[in-house]
Amino acid sequence: AFVGADGRLDGEGLETAVRLWALALDLVALGLAHASQADAEASWKRRPIALCLTDLAGALMALGLPYDSPEGRAAAASLTALCDAALATHRAALAAQAGACPDEPQALASKLSRVEHAKGVARDLALSPCGEAAEQAVRLYGEALRVAAQSGLRWAGGLFFARMPQT
Repeated sequence: AFVGADGRLDGEGLETAVRLWALALDLVALGLAHASQADAEASWKRRPIALCLTDLAGALMALGLPYDSPEGRAAAASLTALCDAALATHRAALAAQAGACPDEPQALASKLSRVEHAKGVARDLALSPCGEAAEQAVRLYGEALRVAAQSGLRWAGGLFFARMPQT
Protein backbone atom coordinates (compact mmCIF):
# COMPACT_ATOMS: atom_id res chain seq x y z
CA ALA A 1 0.00 0.00 0.00
CA PHE A 2 2.94 2.35 0.54
CA VAL A 3 4.93 1.43 -2.56
CA GLY A 4 4.09 3.41 -5.67
CA ALA A 5 3.83 2.17 -9.24
CA ASP A 6 7.38 3.45 -9.72
CA GLY A 7 8.59 1.01 -7.03
CA ARG A 8 9.45 3.76 -4.54
CA LEU A 9 8.37 3.82 -0.91
CA ASP A 10 5.88 6.47 0.21
CA GLY A 11 7.56 7.20 3.54
CA GLU A 12 5.39 10.22 4.30
CA GLY A 13 2.24 8.19 3.72
CA LEU A 14 3.51 5.39 5.95
CA GLU A 15 4.41 7.86 8.70
CA THR A 16 0.95 9.44 8.50
CA ALA A 17 -0.75 6.03 8.67
CA VAL A 18 1.23 5.07 11.78
CA ARG A 19 0.36 8.35 13.49
CA LEU A 20 -3.35 8.04 12.65
CA TRP A 21 -3.53 4.42 13.78
CA ALA A 22 -1.74 5.30 17.04
CA LEU A 23 -4.19 8.14 17.68
CA ALA A 24 -7.14 5.83 17.04
CA LEU A 25 -5.72 3.25 19.46
CA ASP A 26 -5.12 5.93 22.09
CA LEU A 27 -8.76 6.99 21.84
CA VAL A 28 -9.97 3.39 22.05
CA ALA A 29 -7.75 2.73 25.07
CA LEU A 30 -9.42 5.61 26.92
CA GLY A 31 -12.83 3.97 26.60
CA LEU A 32 -12.00 0.37 27.46
CA ALA A 33 -13.93 -1.48 30.14
CA HIS A 34 -11.96 -3.46 32.73
CA ALA A 35 -12.77 -6.32 35.06
CA SER A 36 -11.73 -4.44 38.18
CA GLN A 37 -10.86 -0.99 39.45
CA ALA A 38 -7.22 -2.08 39.84
CA ASP A 39 -7.07 -3.22 36.20
CA ALA A 40 -8.59 0.06 35.06
CA GLU A 41 -6.08 2.10 37.07
CA ALA A 42 -3.12 0.06 35.79
CA SER A 43 -4.31 0.50 32.21
CA TRP A 44 -4.79 4.24 32.75
CA LYS A 45 -1.27 4.65 34.09
CA ARG A 46 0.41 2.84 31.22
CA ARG A 47 -2.14 3.10 28.40
CA PRO A 48 -0.68 0.03 26.71
CA ILE A 49 -1.24 -0.01 22.97
CA ALA A 50 0.64 -1.73 20.19
CA LEU A 51 0.93 -1.42 16.45
CA CYS A 52 1.62 -4.50 14.39
CA LEU A 53 3.51 -4.67 11.11
CA THR A 54 2.05 -7.20 8.71
CA ASP A 55 3.07 -8.35 5.26
CA LEU A 56 6.53 -6.85 5.40
CA ALA A 57 7.57 -9.53 2.90
CA GLY A 58 4.93 -8.22 0.49
CA ALA A 59 6.29 -4.69 0.82
CA LEU A 60 9.78 -5.93 0.08
CA MET A 61 8.56 -7.77 -2.99
CA ALA A 62 6.81 -4.61 -4.19
CA LEU A 63 10.14 -2.81 -3.74
CA GLY A 64 11.80 -5.53 -5.82
CA LEU A 65 13.90 -6.87 -2.96
CA PRO A 66 14.12 -10.54 -1.97
CA TYR A 67 13.17 -10.73 1.69
CA ASP A 68 15.79 -13.38 2.41
CA SER A 69 18.69 -11.25 1.13
CA PRO A 70 20.95 -8.85 3.05
CA GLU A 71 19.39 -5.97 1.09
CA GLY A 72 15.89 -7.16 1.93
CA ARG A 73 16.71 -7.48 5.61
CA ALA A 74 18.26 -4.01 5.67
CA ALA A 75 15.22 -2.56 3.89
CA ALA A 76 12.90 -4.33 6.37
CA ALA A 77 14.89 -2.84 9.24
CA SER A 78 14.64 0.63 7.66
CA LEU A 79 10.87 0.33 7.20
CA THR A 80 10.52 -0.89 10.78
CA ALA A 81 12.64 2.00 12.03
CA LEU A 82 10.43 4.47 10.17
CA CYS A 83 7.28 3.01 11.75
CA ASP A 84 8.84 2.91 15.22
CA ALA A 85 10.13 6.48 14.88
CA ALA A 86 6.71 7.74 13.74
CA LEU A 87 5.19 6.00 16.77
CA ALA A 88 7.77 7.51 19.15
CA THR A 89 7.22 10.98 17.72
CA HIS A 90 3.48 10.62 18.06
CA ARG A 91 3.81 9.41 21.67
CA ALA A 92 5.84 12.51 22.49
CA ALA A 93 3.51 14.88 20.62
CA LEU A 94 0.45 13.48 22.40
CA ALA A 95 2.20 13.86 25.76
CA ALA A 96 2.89 17.51 24.94
CA GLN A 97 -0.76 18.09 24.02
CA ALA A 98 -2.67 15.83 26.42
CA GLY A 99 -0.17 14.85 29.11
CA ALA A 100 2.19 11.98 29.67
CA CYS A 101 1.38 8.73 31.43
CA PRO A 102 0.97 9.30 35.17
CA ASP A 103 3.85 6.93 35.97
CA GLU A 104 6.04 8.37 33.22
CA PRO A 105 8.68 10.23 35.31
CA GLN A 106 10.05 6.99 36.76
CA ALA A 107 10.44 5.31 33.37
CA LEU A 108 11.25 8.25 31.11
CA ALA A 109 15.06 7.99 31.22
CA SER A 110 14.93 4.35 30.20
CA LYS A 111 12.48 5.03 27.38
CA LEU A 112 14.53 7.96 26.07
CA SER A 113 17.62 5.76 26.12
CA ARG A 114 15.80 3.21 23.97
CA VAL A 115 14.76 5.92 21.51
CA GLU A 116 18.34 7.23 21.36
CA HIS A 117 19.61 3.71 20.65
CA ALA A 118 16.99 3.21 17.93
CA LYS A 119 18.06 6.50 16.36
CA GLY A 120 21.65 5.23 16.18
CA VAL A 121 20.52 1.99 14.55
CA ALA A 122 18.46 3.94 12.00
CA ARG A 123 21.48 6.14 11.25
CA ASP A 124 23.47 2.97 10.46
CA LEU A 125 20.76 1.91 8.00
CA ALA A 126 20.93 5.12 5.94
CA LEU A 127 22.95 3.40 3.20
CA SER A 128 20.50 0.49 2.89
CA PRO A 129 18.14 0.01 -0.09
CA CYS A 130 15.47 1.96 1.85
CA GLY A 131 17.93 4.53 3.15
CA GLU A 132 15.42 7.35 2.70
CA ALA A 133 13.13 5.62 5.20
CA ALA A 134 16.03 5.26 7.64
CA GLU A 135 16.95 8.96 7.22
CA GLN A 136 13.32 9.90 7.86
CA ALA A 137 13.40 7.69 10.97
CA VAL A 138 16.55 9.45 12.25
CA ARG A 139 14.80 12.81 11.85
CA LEU A 140 11.67 11.55 13.62
CA TYR A 141 13.61 9.97 16.47
CA GLY A 142 15.39 13.29 16.98
CA GLU A 143 12.06 15.09 17.12
CA ALA A 144 10.70 12.51 19.57
CA LEU A 145 13.72 12.92 21.86
CA ARG A 146 13.47 16.70 21.80
CA VAL A 147 9.75 16.76 22.63
CA ALA A 148 9.80 13.84 25.09
CA ALA A 149 12.64 15.40 27.10
CA GLN A 150 10.21 18.23 27.92
CA SER A 151 6.84 16.46 27.93
CA GLY A 152 7.40 12.75 28.46
CA LEU A 153 5.60 10.07 26.47
CA ARG A 154 1.86 9.54 26.25
CA TRP A 155 1.63 5.79 26.69
CA ALA A 156 3.53 2.57 26.90
CA GLY A 157 3.41 1.45 23.33
CA GLY A 158 5.32 -0.65 20.96
CA LEU A 159 5.73 -2.02 17.51
CA PHE A 160 5.13 -5.72 16.99
CA PHE A 161 5.30 -8.15 14.11
CA ALA A 162 2.72 -10.65 12.98
CA ARG A 163 3.18 -13.57 10.70
CA MET A 164 0.78 -13.86 7.84
CA PRO A 165 -1.39 -16.96 8.23
CA GLN A 166 -0.36 -19.92 6.09
CA THR A 167 -2.91 -20.60 3.39
